[in-house]
Parts: sequence; structure tokens; C-alpha cells
Amino acid sequence: MLYIHAFSATASCGKGCRELRQALLEDRPGLTPWAGPLSTHVGAVSGLDEIRLPERLRHFDCRNNRLAEMALRLDQFEAAVQATAGRFGASRIGLIVGTSSSGIATLEETYSRKRNEPCDPADRLGDTFELHATTRYLGQRLPIAGPAITVSSACSSSAQSLALAHQWLEQKWIDAAVVAGIDSLCMTTLFGFRALNLITPTVCRPFDRARAGINLGEAAALMLVSGQPAPWRLAGYGESSDAYHITAPHPDGEGAWLAMSRALAMAGIRPTDIGYIHAHGTGTRLNDASEDRAISRLFPRETPVSSTKGWTGHTLGAAGMMGALFSLLTLDSGFLPRTLNTQECDPSLRSRILLHHEHAHPHYVLSNAFGFGGNNCALIFSGA
Repeated sequence: MLYIHAFSATASCGKGCRELRQALLEDRPGLTPWAGPLSTHVGAVSGLDEIRLPERLRHFDCRNNRLAEMALRLDQFEAAVQATAGRFGASRIGLIVGTSSSGIATLEETYSRKRNEPCDPADRLGDTFELHATTRYLGQRLPIAGPAITVSSACSSSAQSLALAHQWLEQKWIDAAVVAGIDSLCMTTLFGFRALNLITPTVCRPFDRARAGINLGEAAALMLVSGQPAPWRLAGYGESSDAYHITAPHPDGEGAWLAMSRALAMAGIRPTDIGYIHAHGTGTRLNDASEDRAISRLFPRETPVSSTKGWTGHTLGAAGMMGALFSLLTLDSGFLPRTLNTQECDPSLRSRILLHHEHAHPHYVLSNAFGFGGNNCALIFSGA
């Protein structure tokens, strides 16, 4: 069993759980027009220029690691990790970080700045742009000496990181783990999605009749988990890989349906027990239609569904953990957020997409995270 003892996050619409909850309640999004060469909106986190890493770790300085550092300082998360290390010992605490682009922005800046200069080994670029860089940073920043791994399965990365933590705990490889989802904005990702015609020039409108694409965002979300009872638990998870296409989802949502079905089976509950679904809901024509088909095939019509991408943008490798965090906030507050920016649901969709906030106290909440290549992960949370 995986229990959640502490969590923290920073995103464009808020720093820390209190601000994030208020952003949802007040319809206060974090999307702003991008100052770069593409016409779009992004969910950029403010205040990162003021973040200073500890002096002994300054060689790790980059935007991705500053995001991690910012989240560490919020919601008393670092103190919770220190206390857990004192209880179990550092060697019994694992570290699992989900990311998609990691510190690629630093690599872009370096190429631009040193286009005609030889590489300087003193730059230690591997500590800033390599996929495993943030995992190394957190491993040295925190009292963690157990197994550490980076999960990179596109936009399902950090959701699958939680599933992996459950497996490690079940195998008794560790007694506790820090699980993270961290991704920062970079030109490579923005132009990559633009090449696929998936970027919208306006704000994203998930499940809307006139939806036209995604807004990219950045975020860092952290959870401290163990096998010991705590206020929240991961009741079940399901993973699948439909391998239908390198970027497009299966049109009937076969992989998504399978992941959600497996999560329900692991939790030992029925579809009718799910009180709210936090959808992946990116705002693209194909993704939203595919996810809707999977949800409507499995869950009753009255099950409330919404996407929070209108507040944060699509945070890529951090999306799974952000969805997990919003799910925990829902369990805590009984507040079901609407799908921001969406005005008229696509009439071809069959799910009950929330266009207005609702209040309920679900026993179980399901959160989806899907990625390129057919990577799918569904997580089910409940109070302990």
C-alpha cells in the first residue's frame, strides 16, 4: 500500500497548495501570452530568477532544478523529508523523478551562447541539461541514499513514477520515497508541438466544440510516500501502452480504457465508486475525443469530469503529478473544479464535462495522464 504523507507543488497559477487551491476557486489561471516567436500562451512560473541553489550545489543551477528547489521550500515539504530520514534512515528512502524535457532549456541557451566556442568541461552541462540532472540534484539536496531513477515516458512520466514507487514499497526495496514530476518550458518542446499543429494561439479549451490545441506550461510537484498509514493513499493504478502511433492517441481510447480498467481492478472498486475524474484533457481535437470515448465506455454518464490545463497549461512530464495533487486537493476540500475556458462542450462527446464548479465529497478520485507513443497511466486516490 502506498500512503501520501506530504505534498508540494509550484505552477504558473500558484506556489504551494494554498495558492493552487485558491487559483481553482477564484478562476485565476496562470496562462499568459508568450513573448517568444510563436503566437501562443504559456504557463510560466514566476520568481525562478530569484531562486538560489545551495552554494555546494551551484553547478546544478538551471531552470528545471530551480523549479525543484522552489517546490522543496513550500508546504514544509523539506522538513517532512528530514523527519522521514530520521525515522527510516537515508538508505531506505528512494527517489523517483518523472520528467520529459528536463533541462533542455539550458542546453538551448548554451548552444546559442557558445555557437562558435569550444566546449568547456568546467561547465558541467550534464548537471543541468541531462535527463537525470534533476534526480541527481534532489539526491544530493535531500537526505536520500536509496535507489534513484528518472522516468521519462513523455506526459505520463510522473504518474508512472507514483506507480513505480508503489512497486518498490511492495517489494520492500525501500520504506519511503520522494516522488516528483518536474518539467520546465523550452523552445524544443514549443516548436515540436507547433510542428505537429497542436499549439493554439489563444488559451486552451479542453473538450470545447471549438478547441484548437494546447498551451504548454511548467511545474514541479513533489510527494513523500511510504507504506505507513497517512491521510491519503494511492488506492490503485493502471498502466498500458497501446503503441497505436508515435504521437496520435488510439481513436477509440483503447489504451486509456485499459489503464483505467486496471486501476479499478487493483483498487477493488467499481466504476460507480469513482466520484470525480481529473482528465488528461489537453485541448486537442484527437486527444480529448479519444479520452472521452474511453471514459464514457467505462463510467456512468453522471460521473463528473474536468481538466485543469486551463490553469497551468500542459506541464508535460509534470502533468501526472499535478493531476495527482489536484486530486488530493479535491479529496480534502470537496471542491470539483470546472474546465476553465470551455464554453460549449463538443456535442459529439459523451462524458459529463464540468463547465461550472461543483461541490461533492468523493470517496475515490481518478486521475489520467497519457503520453506520446501510447503511454497511459491512471491513478486512483482516496482518503486513508
